[in-house]
Amino acid sequence: MSFLSFLFGNKDKRILRQTNDLVASINLLEKKFEELDSEELKNTTQRLKNKLADGKKLDNLIPEAFIGFVSVLWTSIILISLFICFK
Repeated sequence: MSFLSFLFGNKDKRILRQTNDLVASINLLEKKFEELDSEELKNTTQRLKNKLADGKKLDNLIPEAFIGFVSVLWTSIILISLFICFK
């Protein structure tokens, strides 16, 4: 370990720390999104667009947008699986 990396830190460790913060915020939102019904999931996109128009930074919306996408994806997978099973 060089003196400069000791002083300023390692770039990889900084990136991992930022990623861990992002994952932690996504995990916190996961429970909230599991409780939403399909109509509320549909309104998520419009709610995010409104937040963006109100001046909220895009970086701050990433966790909510990601977990919204994943929730819709899982709902779609479950519905498709049920359709195939009971066809």
